[in-house]
Amino acid sequence: MAAVARASAAVLPVVGLMCTSLVEPALPPHPGNRPTRSGENPRATARNAPAHVAFGTHFPDRDNLSPPRSVQPRESSVINGQRTIGGLTMRRWGTALAAMALAGGALAATAGTAGAVTPTAAKAATTCETGWGSGEKTAQPAGHAPLGNIRTGRHACYDRIVFDVKGATAADRVGYRVGYVNTLYQDGSGEEIPVRGGAILDIHVSAPSYDPGSGAESYPGRARKPLPGVDISGYQTFRDTRFGASFEGETQVGLGVRARLPFRVFQTDGHVVVDVAHSWNAVR
Repeated sequence: MAAVARASAAVLPVVGLMCTSLVEPALPPHPGNRPTRSGENPRATARNAPAHVAFGTHFPDRDNLSPPRSVQPRESSVINGQRTIGGLTMRRWGTALAAMALAGGALAATAGTAGAVTPTAAKAATTCETGWGSGEKTAQPAGHAPLGNIRTGRHACYDRIVFDVKGATAADRVGYRVGYVNTLYQDGSGEEIPVRGGAILDIHVSAPSYDPGSGAESYPGRARKPLPGVDISGYQTFRDTRFGASFEGETQVGLGVRARLPFRVFQTDGHVVVDVAHSWNAVR
């Protein structure tokens, strides 16, 4: 916008000159400018003419104080050897049209230059890392601390699900096995669990939903039901969540997603994180 304003400031004087040229009519011939007839002495003519006419200068009647009349359009004629249209000489028409062309060209060039920066900035803002692949990801466990919570979140390039493991640290490796399946089957029973979405991620985390020492429940998941406290309404990738089972020291979750998209899995302290990309494209 600043560039357009600078171009407009540069063009306005040209447009003003153009408008002045348009409204100033060609002066009609006066006695001081008329051609001499054959045999006529130009000097005598000048001496006999009033002072303001003899020197080729025309002044309006000083005693006439009435408002000037508007200039009426004139038909094409020849004045002082120059063709006019509507009282304007052809030279003035050419100057006005050239000024209009220069003004339009300057504004168009400036607007195009200013707008050319926008797509580059937008592309840089939507660059995403998507080279994770869609194959199975696994890690061996160092222990079986109890699962405390499961939560989700939305990000610019992916949707995220996080498994919070009680008492786990970066040194205590939490095992996992995550991969796409055609159908989700419950661990232990082998029963099918319906999951909505274009694809299903079968997630196993080496953290039971109960305390291995006391048997007390640590996470209130129920088989075949959506994850408690999780709302994925409006997510770009996630479509459904289902609790599978807690069996042999592992917790199973079915995650319905929009399509078979790239995903990554990693651990940070006591958290196992699964990110599913919004798209296969690095730039959207």
